[in-house]
Amino acid sequence: MAEEEENREKGFSGIEPMQSASPRGSRYHWWGDEPINIDEALLDFEELRRALSQATRQSSRPNSHRGSRVIPTSRRTSRQIDDVEEDPEQAGVANVHGFDLEEYLQRSNQEAYNSGIISKKIGVSFRNLSVSGTGSGYAVVSTFLDEFLTLFGKSILERGWGYGRKAASRVRGGGGGGGDVKYIIQGFSGVVRPGEMLLVLGRPGSGTSTFLRALTNQRREFTSIEGDIHYSGVPFELAEGRYRGEILFNSEEDIHHPTLTVQQTLKFALSTKTPATRIPGLSRDAFVQQMLELFAKMFGMMHTLNTMVGNQFIRGVSGGERKRVSIIEALASRATVNAWDNSTRGLDSSTAVDYIHALRILSTLTHSTNIVTLYQAGEQIYKEFDKVCVIDNGRQIYYGPGCAATSYFESIGFHRNPRSTTADFLTSVTDPNKRRVKPGWEGKVPLTPLELETAFRNSSHWTALQEELTAYDEELRSGRDARDFRDAVKQDKSRRSGKGSPYVVSLPRQIWYLTKRDFQLRMQDKVAMGSRFFNTLVLALLIGSLFFGINRTSQGTFKVGGTLFFNIVLIGWMQMYEAIDMTVGRSITSKHTTFAFYRPSALVLAKTLVDLPILAVQCSLYTVILYFMAALEVNAGKFFLNLLFVFTCTVCLTAFNRAVGAFSKDLNVAIRTAFFGLHVMIFFTGYLQPEPNMKSWVFKWIYWAQPLTYCLEALMVNQLEGVFIKCSEADLIPGIPSASIANKVCHMAGAKPGTEFVSGTDFLQASWGYKRANVWRNFGINTEYQARPQGNTRNDQSPRIITPKQTKTASSSSPSSQYPTLATRQKVNSPRQQRTLAPAVVLVHPRTPASKKRRKKRIKTEKWRKAPTTPGKTQPTP
Repeated sequence: MAEEEENREKGFSGIEPMQSASPRGSRYHWWGDEPINIDEALLDFEELRRALSQATRQSSRPNSHRGSRVIPTSRRTSRQIDDVEEDPEQAGVANVHGFDLEEYLQRSNQEAYNSGIISKKIGVSFRNLSVSGTGSGYAVVSTFLDEFLTLFGKSILERGWGYGRKAASRVRGGGGGGGDVKYIIQGFSGVVRPGEMLLVLGRPGSGTSTFLRALTNQRREFTSIEGDIHYSGVPFELAEGRYRGEILFNSEEDIHHPTLTVQQTLKFALSTKTPATRIPGLSRDAFVQQMLELFAKMFGMMHTLNTMVGNQFIRGVSGGERKRVSIIEALASRATVNAWDNSTRGLDSSTAVDYIHALRILSTLTHSTNIVTLYQAGEQIYKEFDKVCVIDNGRQIYYGPGCAATSYFESIGFHRNPRSTTADFLTSVTDPNKRRVKPGWEGKVPLTPLELETAFRNSSHWTALQEELTAYDEELRSGRDARDFRDAVKQDKSRRSGKGSPYVVSLPRQIWYLTKRDFQLRMQDKVAMGSRFFNTLVLALLIGSLFFGINRTSQGTFKVGGTLFFNIVLIGWMQMYEAIDMTVGRSITSKHTTFAFYRPSALVLAKTLVDLPILAVQCSLYTVILYFMAALEVNAGKFFLNLLFVFTCTVCLTAFNRAVGAFSKDLNVAIRTAFFGLHVMIFFTGYLQPEPNMKSWVFKWIYWAQPLTYCLEALMVNQLEGVFIKCSEADLIPGIPSASIANKVCHMAGAKPGTEFVSGTDFLQASWGYKRANVWRNFGINTEYQARPQGNTRNDQSPRIITPKQTKTASSSSPSSQYPTLATRQKVNSPRQQRTLAPAVVLVHPRTPASKKRRKKRIKTEKWRKAPTTPGKTQPTP
């Protein structure tokens, strides 16, 4: 008796003494020959557990005060702490990780009130809420033929066919198309007032996440949402659009950019949600820094701010810290209605309790509405919620105060294990393998979801819920809460963001913040950036060595054409990873647009702006090596024009790959579609098959609808305009060495009898129909500007004849005397100058039958060439 009194004075109320079945006594067990006192052992164990728990909590909080023992005052006045022994465990709730959260929020609210800032507060009420979806009912197994056809665009056709079926079914008045319609949840009713917290309990697959998505406008995954949902007088349709950023759903998955640090991730979220109306004297940067320190101290993340977030492949913060980053990012959105889907997954029990306590403080002082679903909730966590909703297979079997849930289920015949928590007991009611029925209630207890729903609707809790809904509607009849909410949201938004826009900051600011973030992503991913430039250098050397030392006669035309073609294709081919990056990052983009951080168009513009300097360096490195190794025209104007079109073409191919990634449903489809599209563009560029040889418009539209066509034309015109190509002896017909040049003709497109030189302008016109006037038109097309053709502008500069040094002077009496002779060109004194003045040559294609229109135009050109010219002047090239 003395020991029992002593234990009672110590306040030990944890584990009750075990009743032994040993004949040696009920309070002692025997280990060998010595008796063991169970009560003393349990008491020592409990004291040791508390000491270790306290030491662990203090060591995990580097910023906490060890002597701090502040009882939380954030709970409502009706809530009192009954168990004295829980006070040490709850120490530091208001003093969260080194600062008083409640005192800070009270001071901030007072400053905002004095500054005329209206607080946002809205609740959620719903009646007869039902959500339906479609299920396929079968799984498709891919065969070898399916995988083979996917290489040729089968997946794209299937997706287009699926969109067509959905559109047709909607026109006919059906659902989303495909599969049987099934109700996921049905008949839900309830109300969550501003400042209240609702706990949603149920087994996985019972519809808890669907319930949260339906309340927060996440309707894309469902066929239909039926019933009435109101946000303190704001209709559901308006909340889905203009006030989308004020109603938030945070999923249980932690999706972040792995190469950003914790500080960069949170600063970006805070910057895009910085209100336009702030406390006087508080700038944007100061507001972001202040909120960053607040959240970091709340969740003990000060020591990880400069650590990468990481993922399963990149080393970063731990899984629990990554979950805290997700929570802070959602809180940074400053939403009024928050739905948290199993947000404590990955957190230890101590951090989970602190998180729910902090959420309780935010709900009470900022009047925010929080709806949380948890699969495991301790007793301390459960007591923080005002209301609880229990779901069984899509049926609402209880909705009401959390303190009355246990007594309700016990009143209808369920037995609660004394050692189980309240949340575990309520969840076990929905599990046939775990629930227990009171003795004597067999056959009387409702067991199926429908029976449990019927029992709840026949109870007093359903009647009280309907009365609360009616009273809440009466409170909202004046419309004051809705007006205050609209005015508060209007204060937050920038004037440039638009009246009906859900975004807080304007589009230029969104682009600026996204540009900074994308630069950080690129620069901090050193492996990807280093491999990118290393691959560019290696490929430039390989392609340059392949076309090194090109012959400057007609026999080298094929190699120069290949050089120009690979100059525009290879860097664009290396941008294939953009399709992968766009597909993988789609989940992050979807999350941020749901949070109303930025517009998707702002993300595309920001990525393009970041690409410009990086691609400029990459294209310059590649072009400088390839251009001079292939000994192309060493002319500053031609070199930079060549570089400009290579850069423009690369940007266009990057945009194409991103579009493929945006429209692809998964990674495999993105990779296959990007490769297939690039190969099609390469084949119909005009290099492998000239445009005159394309017989049908079934293929010709591809020739005109891609950027490679316009870039290749500009590069070839850039190299050959105003240049004459020396015809090699092997290409002269007939191949008789002693025959006069006047009796020979060069086997090249655009060649004229009696001359060994071929005009580059004539060669381009005869082979492909390329013109100088189309160069800047092509640039405008590739940069998506309005196409403005330059007209039939002629080159007023005199053409140059550039031939190898060994070429003999042509006879002045030959027909080639209409071109400048070798005596008119400058003297070549060194091999370096010889390479500098070497002619540009391109790929030679067999002469194809020209159309009637082109033949007439060629006849007019030849007549113009034969016209008499003024002595002493060089005949210009058309």
